[in-house]
Amino acid sequence: AAPRGGETWGRGAVERPVHVRFSDVDLLGHVNNLRYLDYAQMPHLDLLTGVFREAEVNGSVTTMIVRSEIDYVGQMNLRPDPYAARSRVVAVGDTSVGFEQEIRDGARVMARSRIVEVNVDPDHHPLAWHPAHRQLLEQRMRDAASG
Repeated sequence: AAPRGGETWGRGAVERPVHVRFSDVDLLGHVNNLRYLDYAQMPHLDLLTGVFREAEVNGSVTTMIVRSEIDYVGQMNLRPDPYAARSRVVAVGDTSVGFEQEIRDGARVMARSRIVEVNVDPDHHPLAWHPAHRQLLEQRMRDAASG
């Protein structure tokens, strides 16, 4: 599903400031389109690693991104003030989790993206989530939907 955007983001969302680096821009000072996904992944990873830390499950977790899509809404530029990037869980499956992200400049949306991540075994085959991870991912999704 395409990124929805526009709705109220609940307390299950994670937000962080994103500073544009000089190396992220072209000669006109515009942020390279590939950097948008890098910025979107920052709160996405914060959210996912927060779940893993909170679950306190012994062992390791391996995940891989299997899908990413992005809608470019506004042009980001090199500037001293950060943009805000946020992420929320929008779907939880047996082996996968879907995230939506937004990059904002105040009230203005600069980009919307969706990332699907799959939990995998050492051979990179899909693996069911640990029950504690799934429970927390589902809680984050409910919290994000509640506004």
